[in-house]
Amino acid sequence: MRVALLADIHANAAALAATLSEAKKEGAERLVLLGDYVGYFFEPARTLEMLLSWPCDAIRGNHDRALLQGAADPAALCRYRRHYGPSLDVALEELPGEVMHWLESLPETLTIQLGGHRAMLCHGSPQDPDEYVYWNSGAERLQRLSKVEADIVLMGHTHHPFVRPGKPWLLNPGSVGQARDVGGFASWCLVDVDQFTFSFRRTPYDVASVMDQLMQHMPAPGRQHAILTRNNPALAALGPTGTFDAL
Repeated sequence: MRVALLADIHANAAALAATLSEAKKEGAERLVLLGDYVGYFFEPARTLEMLLSWPCDAIRGNHDRALLQGAADPAALCRYRRHYGPSLDVALEELPGEVMHWLESLPETLTIQLGGHRAMLCHGSPQDPDEYVYWNSGAERLQRLSKVEADIVLMGHTHHPFVRPGKPWLLNPGSVGQARDVGGFASWCLVDVDQFTFSFRRTPYDVASVMDQLMQHMPAPGRQHAILTRNNPALAALGPTGTFDAL
């Protein structure tokens, strides 16, 4: 059995469609989702429709939490809009009640079985969904992660892929919707559950269409525009490639 490990999709339906198409061709039967399905970009309804058409294990990310807070508190929505633009306004307009209820039902961490191994899903870290854990995070932070009762910790939030062997292994598939190491690609992992291997993938997608949507809602060029087209081979070289036998 194969599953697709996805994080930080951020309503980028073009990137998700390309990713799911490749995942299906590679024999993926299920999704493992690490949060942040909304925010930044502007096709939340199509994004959630595609995700919910697959069987999945899922947790909530910080932007999903912000959406739920914004639905209940106009002041919270205004604060988000000032920092990130109107993407959550679009999500509140587009997403049906049942999808909002699904998002509300999601836990912030979840432990599942993958091929007989315990995998903990979290967005930032098991201790804090807003914590940023990178491949070169300090020893104190990594020491806290070593106390997690799991064989592997699967995390998102940073938008940078990495894998770190240990007890437990730490793995971030990168971001489908807003990869921050190199633009133009959706970053994700294909998991062979039986062999317990993780294959890092970078799937090209139609960045121009996403940029057009972004310009319609946020015409002044900014960080989000730059990230979509970032081309930094030095940064990309830091990310993992190929297949890893995790245990």
